[in-house]
Amino acid sequence: MPYRRDKNGEREYLLTREHNSLFGYNYTAITGGVDAKTTDLKKIREQAILELQEETGIMSGLHFVKKFTSIKSSDNQYFLFTEEIGNELRVSVDGDGSIEELLVVKKWMRVKDALQVLNDPVAIACLMTLENRELK
Repeated sequence: MPYRRDKNGEREYLLTREHNSLFGYNYTAITGGVDAKTTDLKKIREQAILELQEETGIMSGLHFVKKFTSIKSSDNQYFLFTEEIGNELRVSVDGDGSIEELLVVKKWMRVKDALQVLNDPVAIACLMTLENRELK
């Protein structure tokens, strides 16, 4: 979940509005995936970097923050990566040409605005994890 600082120094997080089978069109975090058997954090990080580049055009190193699951009964594991991004970097790319890609919107949002539009519990958990780190 990349972020930047606005002119007042407040964090803005990059969210994407795309279609999700659970929530319809909704803002969420930029996501990607690896084979479920992959446990090598280096490979998972490389995939996260590639996904960020493909979806936004942002070239970033990303650093690992946290690994978590969404609920007790789920085997899904989530790996949160972040990086502070400069304002000069673009967040628009051609995509793969699919209709779904054409309907994706990316937007920088402050926490209070993001919490108004996020319905995805994993995206909210990521956002709050990063905000709580900032407060420490």
